[in-house]
Amino acid sequence: MTISKQTLFFLTCLALLFQNRSFGGNETIGEEIRQLFEWGEYEKIIELAPSYLSNITLLEDSLLTSKLHLYLGVALFTMGDVGKSREEFLASLSIKPDILLDKHYVSENIWHFFLTVKEEYRRVQEEEKKLAHIKKQQEIETNQKQAVIDSLGKTVSNVRKKGFFYSGLGTAILTVGFSGTAVYQYYQGEAEYNKFKIAAAMGDLETYEAQKKEVKKYNTYTMLLTSASAMCALSSSLFFVIANKQRKRNSSTFSLHINPITQSVQMTLIF
Repeated sequence: MTISKQTLFFLTCLALLFQNRSFGGNETIGEEIRQLFEWGEYEKIIELAPSYLSNITLLEDSLLTSKLHLYLGVALFTMGDVGKSREEFLASLSIKPDILLDKHYVSENIWHFFLTVKEEYRRVQEEEKKLAHIKKQQEIETNQKQAVIDSLGKTVSNVRKKGFFYSGLGTAILTVGFSGTAVYQYYQGEAEYNKFKIAAAMGDLETYEAQKKEVKKYNTYTMLLTSASAMCALSSSLFFVIANKQRKRNSSTFSLHINPITQSVQMTLIF
């Protein structure tokens, strides 16, 4: 008895479908779709493959999933839907970039189309890798520049803090010096004033006029030195207040950062 090719194919599919319904294994599904592919039953592949792909348990088997997309792409190309065929080929390659299509079961047009899509996918992946590498290098360089700039910012900030402190210390020393000199001039003025009174009481006109000039001179010196001492004291207090605020401030007084878009350095001074 001779069994026709169509009958053999029908019995094979029936057996595979029965096995699939009975055991539901991925291996059985893969064998079923492969048989349909080899026999050129593309309409059946288009009918069954999407439902298999939507089954989440199939997604655990990456090779099977890739093959389902591959066979579905062949079937769609054969049916004239080149756009969706390309999408299925790309989906297959995204899972298994090295997957192969058996050219003995497809036409030359399908074979060359798959190779074209595969080459396109390879170029896109290479470009993405290059861009990722460039981006990573830019991030490394940006972080290195930022580290140097942060160090510079801290150094400048510390210098400014110390500058305020030492300025306050210097003006404080000047205040003490001016105050001491003012006190000295005051007592000198008092001594000259006493001489002035004695000369006035004795009627010594020449000494009286001379002592009068001396008294005015020492009074002027005392006023100027007192004013300078007061100004220095105010400045010293101001410098110490600013230095203390800078010490307590959490944010840096000198901030530099790199603009991630323009890669330019931007500076911010906080007073």
